[in-house]
Amino acid sequence: MSNQFVTIVGTDHYFGTSVFKVGQTVYGVKEPDNEHDQEAIKIVTDAGVTLGYIANSIYTVAKGCHSAGRVLDTFEDRLLCQVQFIVKNVVIAQIIRPEQKKFGAKHHKKHHHHSNSSFQKGS
Repeated sequence: MSNQFVTIVGTDHYFGTSVFKVGQTVYGVKEPDNEHDQEAIKIVTDAGVTLGYIANSIYTVAKGCHSAGRVLDTFEDRLLCQVQFIVKNVVIAQIIRPEQKKFGAKHHKKHHHHSNSSFQKGS
């Protein structure tokens, strides 16, 4: 699966972009009761603090990014995102799918169970 990105907007209604750091993990949470956008996905911290929203308009979605409507049906509870770029009042984040997270864990198997008994010969 190729990299997928989203544009985070509306940050000026919360804490601005200064609270974002490149590499930071944030989460997309569906907000079906949003009176302005039925496809709204708010961006929150681990603690659930709202930082902004995934852009969902042709006027706010950065080229190369997906709109909220495009990713809405691709997740259940939370959409894991990692901040990649911060430009003026816009943040670009990469969507991290569960299968992408597991990739790095494959190479951390322990192979240190060598028993001395297999190398010892009877006296």
